[in-house]
Amino acid sequence: MLSAGVRRRPGCQRIQSSTSLDQPADLPTGLRFWAGTVKDPFFGNQNGLREFREAAARGLLDLATFKRHAGESPFAGIVSSAIVLEVSNELLPSFMHYYASVDWLDQGHWHRASRVGHVLMPHLYLFAATDEQRTHRHEHLPEQDHEHRALAVATIEAYSRLTGVQRDPVAYAQGMAERLLPDTVPYQVGTPAHYGVDGANGRKLTDDAMDATLSWALGTPVNDDVGQPEGRATASFPFVVPAY
Repeated sequence: MLSAGVRRRPGCQRIQSSTSLDQPADLPTGLRFWAGTVKDPFFGNQNGLREFREAAARGLLDLATFKRHAGESPFAGIVSSAIVLEVSNELLPSFMHYYASVDWLDQGHWHRASRVGHVLMPHLYLFAATDEQRTHRHEHLPEQDHEHRALAVATIEAYSRLTGVQRDPVAYAQGMAERLLPDTVPYQVGTPAHYGVDGANGRKLTDDAMDATLSWALGTPVNDDVGQPEGRATASFPFVVPAY
């Protein structure tokens, strides 16, 4: 059995409910909760990205790496754990920024093992980070992301210089770093979510997030030649597709 709970306003009283894996739970507040194993909805050209970064580290622009690995998405065969919480707009602020983190318990103490906001942040924008810098990023909260701003600016500037599209790569890199750090995704509550080349306003499970983040980093639209396999997301709760 799983236990789901939420604190509601005013008074912050706690509402508790229980359910089984792969079974939705309706909370008294109108919230809905679901947890289970799913077909991973993320998709992206990981092999092409790896070769692109290797070429970029040598000062070369090789966008053909994505075509050489077209249709290859290692996420297509992955089964992931998912927790879904459906919250009504009335319980949320009008505008929000969100991120996710994973913690693990060791001898009575919780440790943050990873943190994610924008797609590929540690793998693209902070590619040149040392192991110590990567570990530090995962352990701290978004308000400390300014410590990695110079690294992100240098990375985006280098990529945008390779493409040669941006008239002022320095100004472009500084502007993008301002948008991406702290590493949280903005969302105007009640509006359609969209994570694309033209910007981020939340993120749908079907958005081509790798295309978006590659385009932002390089300063020009990029297609990684990988799409989402069919049957990875639905329009109704819990929105993910159970892996059974």
